[in-house]
Amino acid sequence: MAGLALTGRKALVTGGARGLGAGAAQALTAAGAQVMIADVLKDAGEHKRMFEVNLLGALLGTKHAFRAMRPGGADGHCGTVVNISSVAATIAFPAIAGYSATKSAVDRLTRVAAMESGKLGYGVRVNCIYPGLVPTEMGVKLAVETAGVGLFENTDAAVAAVVGLTPSGRLAEVSDIADAVVFLASDKARFINGIGLPVDGGMGM
Repeated sequence: MAGLALTGRKALVTGGARGLGAGAAQALTAAGAQVMIADVLKDAGEHKRMFEVNLLGALLGTKHAFRAMRPGGADGHCGTVVNISSVAATIAFPAIAGYSATKSAVDRLTRVAAMESGKLGYGVRVNCIYPGLVPTEMGVKLAVETAGVGLFENTDAAVAAVVGLTPSGRLAEVSDIADAVVFLASDKARFINGIGLPVDGGMGM
């Protein structure tokens, strides 16, 4: 993204092998950051419960980011954490109660972590993003689950309903979310802290 230089910065992208994570990693690289990716694809989802992946992953990622980026840490300069929540944390959808609960918890984790970082003098900004429905593997899975409870005739109808709820008139794209990650990680967002940024085309308003 023009004007959002991250040259010389280091970025760790969890879940960066595919979907939104891969898009964020590519955008951060394009902005000049040195990007490291952490992901598990083998037996994806088989041995991890939703809460462990969505919430515990964000909690541990934030915890270890603090250890590295706080004064005296391995990196030693004030950095930033960008967690990924969901529009499902702000409005109710049928058939994805567990998913919505985990993403709501990520929002609360983000706000508490931002407060703790400030009070403890870490200087690490912590924000999260509320993506709208993105047609990644996870996004399609959520649409299938919603259609599966019988509220929609099929997955296409479920997706069409989401588009109908979105003032911008389309699904989110990976690049929409990735650009928001780069912005929040940049100095342009230096006074933005402890927020959830909707990137949902107006769906959650």
